[in-house]
Amino acid sequence: MMLQKLLTLVVAVVLLVAVTSCDRKPPTMGSFNNIIVLCDTDVWQSVEKELTEALAVEIITPQPEVAFKLDQRDPESITDLKRYRNLLLVGALD
Repeated sequence: MMLQKLLTLVVAVVLLVAVTSCDRKPPTMGSFNNIIVLCDTDVWQSVEKELTEALAVEIITPQPEVAFKLDQRDPESITDLKRYRNLLLVGALD
C-alpha cells in the first residue's frame, strides 16, 4: 500500500515537471496563406513569374481567391520577420 502511494506520487511529480518545463514557442504571425519571399530585387524580378504561377494559383470558390499571396521583402529584414508563419528564402547560386 505504501509502495503504491509512493509510486503514484513519483509519477505525479514526473508528469508535473514534464508539463511545466515544456518550452513553449511564441505564437506565429501572418496569415496561413501569405508567403513572405525574402530575396533581392534583381532575383525577385527573375523569379516572380514562376513563383506566382506555382504558388498563387486561383482556387475556385464562390468568391475566387488565390492559394497563396506572395509578398517580397529584402533578405536583410529576416530578423524582423522570423516569427512569421511562411518564409521563403530565394537566392542566386553565383
